[in-house]
Amino acid sequence: MSIITFIIGAVVGILIHKFFFNKDKNGQKDNYPAGAAVDGETKDGTAKAQTPKSAGAAKWLRDFYAKNDEARREDVRKLTLTDQALLTDIAKNDENCIIRTAAVDKLTDQTLLAGIAKAGGDGSDDRIVCSNAVEKLADKALLIDIIKNAASWSARARAVEKLTDQALLADIAKNDGMTYVRKAAVTKLTDQALVLDIAKNDGDGMVRKQAVARLSDPTHLASIAATDADESVRKAAIKKIKDLGRIQKVLSGEKDEEDDEEKAKEEEENL
Repeated sequence: MSIITFIIGAVVGILIHKFFFNKDKNGQKDNYPAGAAVDGETKDGTAKAQTPKSAGAAKWLRDFYAKNDEARREDVRKLTLTDQALLTDIAKNDENCIIRTAAVDKLTDQTLLAGIAKAGGDGSDDRIVCSNAVEKLADKALLIDIIKNAASWSARARAVEKLTDQALLADIAKNDGMTYVRKAAVTKLTDQALVLDIAKNDGDGMVRKQAVARLSDPTHLASIAATDADESVRKAAIKKIKDLGRIQKVLSGEKDEEDDEEKAKEEEENL
């Protein structure tokens, strides 16, 4: 037998073994380690998925998503900090918000957390998951990226609440197109002149009302109380004036008769 014939025979043998023997129970090619261990059974009697270390990630996830909620929660509980990619997939794709949140809670990779925050929408489940992901972020650049690019307004607003850079907050408060994001920025502003400008000129009453709550000059508040087109903003300005007056009385040691009257009225209503 020539060397060439021998080589051809060996190659054919390898190909036959690869395509006819390396298949899973469904007849599909199985590229995962043979004989990988299974972690016992779930409470409903179904086999638990192979651990990420003993099986390929794609197969582990296929098995994971085929389980019921209780089994999936248990699997997430068993995942470790080294399983960041699996946790990310679960946080983005699981149908159960509690399980998605549990996966986020175990994530530590800042970039992966930012990716989750940016990927979610504004459905109730996505808002919870995205906000939890943002809560774990400390990287300023990633927070700014979320504010600029996230699809979820709740994730963007939560990212704004974690900022301390006044120049950046001022830009967001003045220019962002989403009401809730501007409002979140206003809550962090310290520049009274800027807050006054927003209280007078922002196009949304919700944002103006939040700015009123940040003002400390009774004269400016009185002007807003007399002129703002939104009744809720006018009422907020009046309330803030009263609050400031009460604070001043407390500081000067004067008795606040109006406050006493309101407390007596509340007590009478509770009888």
